[in-house]
Amino acid sequence: MGIPVSQMMTITDFQDSFGTNIAVIGAVHVLPIPGSLRWSKGVDDVLDRAVSDAQAVQRGGANRPTVETRAGFKRFSQSRYRRSSA
Repeated sequence: MGIPVSQMMTITDFQDSFGTNIAVIGAVHVLPIPGSLRWSKGVDDVLDRAVSDAQAVQRGGANRPTVETRAGFKRFSQSRYRRSSA
């Protein structure tokens, strides 16, 4: 599908946001959060790790971090939800 043209960033918007024509965005993958299936650490551990990783992204030269968590969500294959032919 993609992003609608009305929501796309112009070159000027990009330059204003990042201060450059080229940007490197580093990913910070957060540990499983409370309530997710794989959560096992305290909230302080989750936050400490996220901050440490964000600082590493910055030291590595990235212009911005992006933060996400997926580790706690269970994934199912499509075949599990196929309808039977019976």
